[in-house]
Amino acid sequence: MKKAQSQILGAVLITAIVMLVSGSAFVWGKPLIDKSTDKSKVDGLLLKMSEIDSAIKQAASTGSSKTVKVRLQEHDELSVSNDGGLKFKSYILVPVISTKDYAPLNSYELAVENELIGVETIETVSESLGICSLPHDGVVKNASLLLEGENFHVVVYNTSNSYDYDHVCIINHTNQPTNDECANEFQTIPVNGVDYVIQRIDKKGEFVYFTGDEVENVGIMTRDVPGVISGKSRVLSSTEGLLTTLVLNYRGLIDNNGVIHRIIIQCENNCLSTKSETLVKIIRSDIIRTGSSIDTYINIGLN
Repeated sequence: MKKAQSQILGAVLITAIVMLVSGSAFVWGKPLIDKSTDKSKVDGLLLKMSEIDSAIKQAASTGSSKTVKVRLQEHDELSVSNDGGLKFKSYILVPVISTKDYAPLNSYELAVENELIGVETIETVSESLGICSLPHDGVVKNASLLLEGENFHVVVYNTSNSYDYDHVCIINHTNQPTNDECANEFQTIPVNGVDYVIQRIDKKGEFVYFTGDEVENVGIMTRDVPGVISGKSRVLSSTEGLLTTLVLNYRGLIDNNGVIHRIIIQCENNCLSTKSETLVKIIRSDIIRTGSSIDTYINIGLN
């Protein structure tokens, strides 16, 4: 009787151990499976983006039409915009691309970046400028700067009882600055339709750094790639996972003679697709040559 009880107890213990090990393998192994699945998915999208890039460059150089077949999974999206880009959007569970801002994936720099402007604010504000009534402690400093074709004053001062400068205004008049003409670090000042983001204010009030409009990162022919693939991810929720976006943008390449060669992407019809099987049709539509540039226009449709 005792022997039978021992055998039953042993069987129960073995079963419990097996269930515990299986459960642990599922709990700890599922994220690894999810990551492996998502990585394969993103790798597949990157390969397809590279294939589209090769087809675009062939069409640009030879004039022959090209077609690339793309398979989209549920909720995936492929789109083309007239600002020069193709965009994949895909939902994944784990962060394969762990950045909330676009990062280059096949190059050391993006096709376009926000212009970084540095200003030395070392001039003492004169009474003729008419802004000495700004709330400040210490000496208000400023510098002159050309923005969007107009001359502006960049004025720094502080709004606290400390001696640190913490505020900046960008003005082109002699009146009291308004709220939307001034900002602290990481805030925005709109100037003639361009949003300038204050990145750094020197505590001593001697310089200011801010970013402006997007500018093209012109590369060098034979060294750099014209089509830059970049990616980013955005967390949706703890249950929905992440939205990963891959973008293919084109930038100009300058040759030894100083001529800039550009591929310009256009889309007139069928610019968005969520179909499981999508055909990317690529046609060279025009070439425009000037003394300083050669622009090749590529029309893309999604069918």
